[in-house]
Amino acid sequence: MAARKLALPALIALACLGAGLFALPAAAGTKPASTQAGKGVAKLKVDAVEVGTKAGPLIVRVAAPYLYEISMTVNGKRVRHPFTRVGKRAQQIELRSSDGLRPGANKLRIQAWHGGVQALATRTVEVPAWALLANAGEDIDTPLHINGKLGTPPALGGARDAGDVRYSWQVVKRPRGPKPQLLGRDKARPTLRAKQPGSYVLQLEAEPEEGGEPASFDQVTVAVVPSDPPIGVPIGTLNSSGSIMIAGQYYGENDDGIAYVVLERATRAVVTSGSVSTDGNGIGALSAIADKYSAEAKYLMIVSGRSKIPNDQLAAFADVLRKLGSPLLTKEDFAAFESGQQYSAIGTLGSSPGAATTRIPGVSDNPALGAIDGYLQRNQPIEGTPAYEYVSPERPSFDTVAAGSDATTSVIKVGGDVYKNALPAGTTAGFHVLVLESLTLGRLSDQVLATNGTANDRAAQAAAGNALARSIEKPGGPLVFVQTIGKPKAAGPEWEKIVAPLRRLGGDALAVNALDGTAEYALVGRLGAAAPPAESSTAYDHGPYGVPDTPPAHLIGALSRSRTSNFVPTVFSTPTAENPGGSVNLALMALAYQPKRAWPDLAPSATRAEAAAAAKYVCGLAKLCIQPTECATLRDCFTQDYSSVNWDIVYTAISSAKSVATPDFNQATFEAVQKELGDETADVARVRSYLSGLVEPLEKKTVDSYVDLQGIGNKIWESVQRPAADDSESWTLNLISKIVAIGSFAPPPASNAARGLSAAFGLVAYLSTPKGQPILGSEIKIEDRGPRPGTAQTG
Repeated sequence: MAARKLALPALIALACLGAGLFALPAAAGTKPASTQAGKGVAKLKVDAVEVGTKAGPLIVRVAAPYLYEISMTVNGKRVRHPFTRVGKRAQQIELRSSDGLRPGANKLRIQAWHGGVQALATRTVEVPAWALLANAGEDIDTPLHINGKLGTPPALGGARDAGDVRYSWQVVKRPRGPKPQLLGRDKARPTLRAKQPGSYVLQLEAEPEEGGEPASFDQVTVAVVPSDPPIGVPIGTLNSSGSIMIAGQYYGENDDGIAYVVLERATRAVVTSGSVSTDGNGIGALSAIADKYSAEAKYLMIVSGRSKIPNDQLAAFADVLRKLGSPLLTKEDFAAFESGQQYSAIGTLGSSPGAATTRIPGVSDNPALGAIDGYLQRNQPIEGTPAYEYVSPERPSFDTVAAGSDATTSVIKVGGDVYKNALPAGTTAGFHVLVLESLTLGRLSDQVLATNGTANDRAAQAAAGNALARSIEKPGGPLVFVQTIGKPKAAGPEWEKIVAPLRRLGGDALAVNALDGTAEYALVGRLGAAAPPAESSTAYDHGPYGVPDTPPAHLIGALSRSRTSNFVPTVFSTPTAENPGGSVNLALMALAYQPKRAWPDLAPSATRAEAAAAAKYVCGLAKLCIQPTECATLRDCFTQDYSSVNWDIVYTAISSAKSVATPDFNQATFEAVQKELGDETADVARVRSYLSGLVEPLEKKTVDSYVDLQGIGNKIWESVQRPAADDSESWTLNLISKIVAIGSFAPPPASNAARGLSAAFGLVAYLSTPKGQPILGSEIKIEDRGPRPGTAQTG
């Protein structure tokens, strides 16, 4: 082997950091940027450009504080990975061979934004061919337990044959835990076998066999993600010990301080966790942690506590929450901190205000209101790569004209609660107004406001307007349901007293003013919410129904929590002649968004230690829970290895095992644990087979360029319609039993027969908008124009 020739990286330009964005002289190898910035665009100053370093073929540093958002293109190609902070007033990026670099001149364009001001810099940099010999390939993500193939075919640019280059790979950054295996580290395309979720940075060194030129280096990042189920992994921000729970692991246990966790969004790997005191030292340390991980919007931070925040630390703690993306805090929020109320916040570090999910219930008698429970789902992209975010499981449904409603009686159903009210005797029309506390859905008021058929309709409408205004003036912004009873009619100028509070809720004043004794109206909205209310009126909608056969002013849908944890309507519809029950299937939506439930006891008559020993034994029968790097219990495997384990085989291994006894547990304990874990495994196998069947039609196609959307669309359309005679309270039903009832498939080991598209659990998991909200009803139905000639129907 030829002796390696040593060479220092070529330093193309270097200037000291300044206090501001000031001009620098051009250095050798670069072309100066334009001396005149465009109108409204400031000049961004490049501090240094280094070619051929061990970190990669090109490093670029700019004078820009970490609060500046920076993007870059190389020869017109957008660079996906971000700049990183280097000091208080500079950021740099280590460009890679896959970022669009090429031998010779490369045009760099860098843009920065801060406070609505844009700054721009351009450079042309010469990169020699030897610096691009190493090509580690594009960043990738891969599931845990699935080997990741790295690199690119040998000799980028055709400069050399594979046999003329020596390759050497090494792992330069990895998460804490067991070391990964790197197979074929002396090849152009090795394989990474990781045993721990997290981000792995690998470096490739490529050197010509014959010498004469320096070695070149390149890096690639591999995001190894856990095998989570589609619904995500459970999270609870305030457990009995004051800790934060994520997928069964507990972090930051502390009853007297503030617990925190920082997660990598791409892999949910925990990069730091712990707890701090509520004094200046503790909150200062928490602020420093937030600053450390805030530059790249790659990290999710969770903060929770139930101890008083001293008055002199309120501003500092509010600043910490601001770094998570908390909305502007209110007087009630500060009062809650001072009084020792529970609170929680989940947000992306470096995000804009209002982006975080917060739970600060104000001074309340219910301490549980400060806890955030739900799931972490990997469905928000960062530069094209899915990233974890918090998703609430609470989706209570509502129906403003529930069963039992008629011309004089209104029945509004919210979740499992039914609110029934009727017009006073002798009156003919009015409004049913239901006001709920938007954080808990607790009832604040439930009343009927008569507007017509009274001795003096104008006086009645004035009184109704005043009562409506008083009912919505509640702290925290209440959730308001308004449904007409009968067909109200404006009697005079007093009607404006009714219009005004409905307008404050976001209602359409024209629709309310059009109530002339022939129309109906409904509204569901939260006072002060950014989102518009759900609203329906028959005043103008004659459409295909004809007069007077208009559809009822009737809202059917679901509520979800906003970023501030208040319930707002998000999915709703009105009945149609074709679908009188509404296009949104409330039963299936409630099924898909069930709240978490505790695991049943494995063996109620045994001690915890005996049950755990038997559970460990049962898990071993399935060849799981054996190695230290694998899941510790079978229930952990349900979450951690959901997609990589054949659960039919596991079920067979558990259910067919003979009864045993050991010094750690007796035969009765084994049999109880065997039955419970066997039943749970059967349930998991059913769900996974069902989900696999759900996805299968979407993957079928007859030619690469055409998928029969009509056939698939009709399948999905049919699946989300209201099942005939299904008025069951589905939120109280077990997930598996409901899927079995609708999907009609066998238990393991024959569960691979499941091919239905009828349960919403899988539909919501696989067919959703980027924000995780389900695509339902008419929004997914497409026009039937018939199949294309020569194209078979699929689905």
